[in-house]
Amino acid sequence: MPKQTFFNLDETKRKAIVEAALNEFASRPYNEASLNTIVATSNISKGSLYQYFDDKRDLYLYLIERAGEVKLQYLHKYNSTLLFDDFFQGFGDLMKHGVEFNLANPLYSKLLNSAFNGPLIDESMAKMKQMNAVFMDGLIQAAIEKGQVRSDVDHELIVYVLNALTTDFSKYVAVKSNLTISDAIDDLMDLIKRGLAISG
Repeated sequence: MPKQTFFNLDETKRKAIVEAALNEFASRPYNEASLNTIVATSNISKGSLYQYFDDKRDLYLYLIERAGEVKLQYLHKYNSTLLFDDFFQGFGDLMKHGVEFNLANPLYSKLLNSAFNGPLIDESMAKMKQMNAVFMDGLIQAAIEKGQVRSDVDHELIVYVLNALTTDFSKYVAVKSNLTISDAIDDLMDLIKRGLAISG
């Protein structure tokens, strides 16, 4: 994580460093991403960068966490308006908004997708799944209390499975050229509903 010296910088300089790093890591595999390019683009010295971050790995994982937070903030905005009167409808709509976020924020989307394939996959995926799990936990608990989701299934298992599904969903859609995003989400929600909804 960034050192305090990074947060002591003025917002303009912090933003320049983040944008330069985001562009570099989103456009190249982790092993090919260059700190030299990042410092040149953000007009700082390489020595200064090491005053803000321990190393390349530290900077990359910070960006992964930041990208995840930005996406969750975006989804929280819709979460407050959807209210999840129907958990399954609301969750499906939330997934659609997640796809919309990816389209509107291609650099963040590319960076988050890189977490699936890079050498730091265990660490980066752990960060993403931890953030998603906290968000998902509240939604599932509320749905159980409303009698919309089965209470006989372990709560943590539900969170884990839905977290894994949403994390990998974009990869599934990417290879299904004959399937629209809307149809893919409808199919997924039907599958989830059959397993979690209270019958009757």
